[in-house]
Amino acid sequence: MNITLDTVMSALITVLTLLFALLPHEIAHGYTAYLMGDRTAKQMGRLSFNPFRHINTMNAGWILLGLFVGQLFDNPAMANLSRILMFVGFVMLLQPVPINPANFRDPKKGMAITALMGPVMNLVIAFLSLILCYLSAIGMRWGEMQGNETLSQILHYAVVFFRMLTHYSIALAVFNLIPIPPLDGSRVLFAFLPSRYYFKVMQYERYIMVIFLVLLYAGAFDLLLGTGEQNVFSVFDNLCHTIVDPLSKSVLGYRIIIQ
Repeated sequence: MNITLDTVMSALITVLTLLFALLPHEIAHGYTAYLMGDRTAKQMGRLSFNPFRHINTMNAGWILLGLFVGQLFDNPAMANLSRILMFVGFVMLLQPVPINPANFRDPKKGMAITALMGPVMNLVIAFLSLILCYLSAIGMRWGEMQGNETLSQILHYAVVFFRMLTHYSIALAVFNLIPIPPLDGSRVLFAFLPSRYYFKVMQYERYIMVIFLVLLYAGAFDLLLGTGEQNVFSVFDNLCHTIVDPLSKSVLGYRIIIQ
């Protein structure tokens, strides 16, 4: 394998974007719970931005298994399985922040708000990342126009980083808002269920998750996830253009586009 600077930077950017997408998601859960009266995450040191306090090394095995399957079997079905295994591994790479609903004044409402803040944080990160992606792209093009190759190269990697972070953050938010246990969307939806049904459903969330993964592998959610991610990106992209277009036209003379 020929290792180049682009290869190293691509791997580094991928790792960093995953951390920037996953870590704030979990911390948002813990900090929201803390504000609502549950100090469990804070007492266990899980409100830290140190990734090693959050990483679950066991779940990293899903990523390795996905890589193995993708390399060993060369057919579309196994390639799809490889992507799902790696996606699940990355989503579960960080241990869920511990939350004790008993510390909330209203356990169901507390869990719903706490769960919702994870995807909300991802959407905030996605929007800010997209703005920074556009600004980096404007700077990169300006550097090319000035013949400044060093500036252009640095900002090229910035564009790749922020674009990837935007897409990963949106994907994580949309995925987690699916109302199937144990995803965040289920905590929000089930808050409207009577208590006797709410706690009954939660008893079977592990089994429901297995069924969900099978359906995910079968492609049952491809249209939902793809459409959701595209719609969110389109809304954010239109909002970003209202912010960056005047600068882009002033500096470059044209409207810059990012896919």
